[in-house]
Amino acid sequence: MHGSDSDNAQFIEVVKSIGPHQHLCLIYSSPEERFAAIGPSIEIALDRRERVLYVADENSAVTVHDARRKRGIDLDRRHRDGTFIIAGKEDMYIKPGYFHPDWSINRLFPQIEASGICQYNLNRFSAEVILGVVQTHPLVIYRGDVCRNPYYIPPDEFLKTDRAAVELDRLLSNIRYYRQAEQAIRASEQRWRSIFENSAIGIAMAELDGRFVVTNRAYQELVGYTAAELQDMKLLDLTHEDDRGSAINLITALRAGERKEFQIEKRCLRKDREPLWVRETMSLIPGSEGSPRYMMALVEDITERKQAEGDLRKQNEVLQKIFDHIPAMINLTGEDGRLKLVNREWERTLGWRLEEVQKQDLDIIAECYPDLRNRQAVLNFRSAARGEWVDFKTRTKDGRMIDTTWAVVKLTDGTTLGGA
Repeated sequence: MHGSDSDNAQFIEVVKSIGPHQHLCLIYSSPEERFAAIGPSIEIALDRRERVLYVADENSAVTVHDARRKRGIDLDRRHRDGTFIIAGKEDMYIKPGYFHPDWSINRLFPQIEASGICQYNLNRFSAEVILGVVQTHPLVIYRGDVCRNPYYIPPDEFLKTDRAAVELDRLLSNIRYYRQAEQAIRASEQRWRSIFENSAIGIAMAELDGRFVVTNRAYQELVGYTAAELQDMKLLDLTHEDDRGSAINLITALRAGERKEFQIEKRCLRKDREPLWVRETMSLIPGSEGSPRYMMALVEDITERKQAEGDLRKQNEVLQKIFDHIPAMINLTGEDGRLKLVNREWERTLGWRLEEVQKQDLDIIAECYPDLRNRQAVLNFRSAARGEWVDFKTRTKDGRMIDTTWAVVKLTDGTTLGGA
């Protein structure tokens, strides 16, 4: 099996997904291809405490033993305790000159807790033998892929005298099945294409290096580039330089498998170089073997919301300035009677700091109105909250009694706003 490290990792992940009672055949044409498949398969099965039946000639058995020993796996011990079994192909499969499944172990796999991989060299066996092998194995390893075998024939059917009729029926069934599968795939693609093209949200698919593969109309209108122009660009080309660092960190973590997806609010640069705010949700799209193949970005224009937030922030800043500098005492009191907020004039006049009141859980009404009759009048006044101005004698932190005039109103959340 030739290929990159990622290809080999994909193969291992597929083999890990194969459970007990599975019977596979490995069709190979070189020693490298053979042992790249058989080695990891043996290790995975033994790690899962499954039994492994190894059908091989003497030379390949020795090679497998040596290779596993270098990786610290004692196949001799596994052989002695019965979890790793070696059998010759003459004992299990081949009568002189042809393949005969009645001699095979095909009937064992529904009954025993074992995984089996039979190996056949394309250069050593006839096409007739290989054909029989393929037809009687539900799973086939070929050129680094583990394939579900659509041409598999169960042993009981394979041994029938009217095999030609059985094979014809299986062939016609497969033809019909693949026709139905093509129709289902086409219908699914059409649904996806309709969603993709008509979505009000911008959708972009990119290679793992960020280069655009395909974008929908909403995305193109959002950034001002055509589909053709975007195919010569990368995702980060449209990210404002001040937001690029955080975007790079998130994409790196996504590609490394540290995150399944992420969402970021950032500035995006249109073709006219006008920045706009977007909320981008990015995730990975798996390839055919389950490994990440593409990145998909869902992008919404949030410029108006950001502008509204900015306007609100400015309004709050103005109100805060007024609140802090107005020459009148102002306080906000919750429904539970506890102070939530006071301004600087309140603290300056009465002598307490808000942090002090909250930390010590002071009953500020009791502190300011020690006389029970006056205190009850203040509580009734606050509870009524009619907005009328009323005079009260108020005690400060240092014990002085001062004249104050208060008005109280109630907000929609039950909070009372008092001013003096």
